[in-house]
Amino acid sequence: GTTYHVSVYTYNGTAGSGNENYLTTSAPTASFTAQIPTFYSVAGQTNPNATSSWNSETNGTGSAPADFTSNALRLIIQNGHSMTTSSAWTFGTSANSELRISTGATLTATSAITINNAASIFRIDSAGTYNHNNNTTASSTIFNGLESFHAASNFNLNNWSSNTASLTGGVGPLPYGNLTINWTTNIVTGK
Repeated sequence: GTTYHVSVYTYNGTAGSGNENYLTTSAPTASFTAQIPTFYSVAGQTNPNATSSWNSETNGTGSAPADFTSNALRLIIQNGHSMTTSSAWTFGTSANSELRISTGATLTATSAITINNAASIFRIDSAGTYNHNNNTTASSTIFNGLESFHAASNFNLNNWSSNTASLTGGVGPLPYGNLTINWTTNIVTGK
């Protein structure tokens, strides 16, 4: 989370007398860390677009997020869970949001997933798998924020926007981890 340092001061002097002193050079007297709410994929729920597919507790006994765009939040697809988009999905409008595919988890994007803030993170852990299976421009959707791909993560490219669109456009820093390219549309053959 983000750490904030704060000071609370009392007012001294008489209001309107010109002797008020609101400023000080004293160091902050307290600090607190703002935590980003974390939600986990719910067992048996396969649609990441639905808030009901996420819960504040790993066992599903907590609460779901109100939405995906109002505030910073962290979404973690748990080990053994597999999710597939049912329609275009916007996530991470607030800075420091994170979409994370854990070890042993899979996310398939049959529709665009848009990371909607340059300071939000798309993360794939070791042995986590992302299947890109849509033809939207990745640099303005899934790669519109920050990427963090473990060297042993899996990125399967089953569809892409065009044969001239860069695989690295918007991705930083590289590498992808294990990159598998397996698409047959938008291919230029022989000349």
